Order: sequence, then C-alpha cells, then structure tokens
Amino acid sequence: MRMLDKNKRTMWYALYESMTTETDANGDETGDPVVNYSVPVEFEAVLSPGRGYSGGAGTTSQNIYGIDIDAERRIVTDDLDIPIDETSLIYLHTPQTLQNGHADPADADYSVSARPAAGLNFLAFPIKSRLRNEVTVESTPTPVEVVNEN
Repeated sequence: MRMLDKNKRTMWYALYESMTTETDANGDETGDPVVNYSVPVEFEAVLSPGRGYSGGAGTTSQNIYGIDIDAERRIVTDDLDIPIDETSLIYLHTPQTLQNGHADPADADYSVSARPAAGLNFLAFPIKSRLRNEVTVESTPTPVEVVNEN
C-alpha cells in the first residue's frame, strides 16, 4: 500500500522524554509533576477524517487497534522508521516551544492513543484530540496503581 503525496499533510510530533517535579522560585520542589517532551519534528502523513466518517479511526468495521482504544482519527505514514509511540504528542500547526526549545505539551492538538499498527509498507497511529492548554500527565509511560476500595 503506497500513499499519494497529495493526500499527505505536514504535521509535527514530540516524543516523551522524562518527568520531573516543578520547582518554585526558591528552587524547592513543589511535588507537581512536569512532563518533558522533545524538540518538535516535522513529518508528512495522511490524516483520516474524524469519527463517524467512512474509514475514520472510530468505525467498528475498520478498528485495527482493538475495541477499547479511544481514538478519534488515524495518522497513516509510509515512513516505517518514524519513532512515534503511545506517549507522543501530535501538532497540526507549527508548535509553540518552551524556552529550552522543546515542545510545549499544552499546545498539542492530539495525543497518540495506542502503539502503531504496522502493515507491510505503512504505520497507522490512532490519535485522540486534546483541549488547547490542557496540562495533564496522561501520556506518561509510568504505570498507575489502582486501589480497590471494596
């Protein structure tokens, strides 16, 4: 499966790097987590229409990621070496960067919902929209402990 270049659009991705804790003006740790992402990288890929359209990432007939994946759209690329994973952020516009040159996570349009589905000549990524200026620690690779209160 090859894709037409005219169907591709320019996007940017930022890879998860680390999680640190925020420090106050005195240099003391506040305990609030801060997620750090890489410098944004430009790439070209096909972006599916939103959920509900034929072939969208949310249709039951073509959900290649499983039934429990919360995805609204799909990115498909023929670049098999692209390092995007389930902790990455996607930008549809030129991303704002922080003072250190790294991507601003609050400016991201989408987060990747699951590991890519790999075909012979393509990779497909399910993506989920994010609210602008949404500051969350949702896409970190650290496990979350579930406490059963029963």
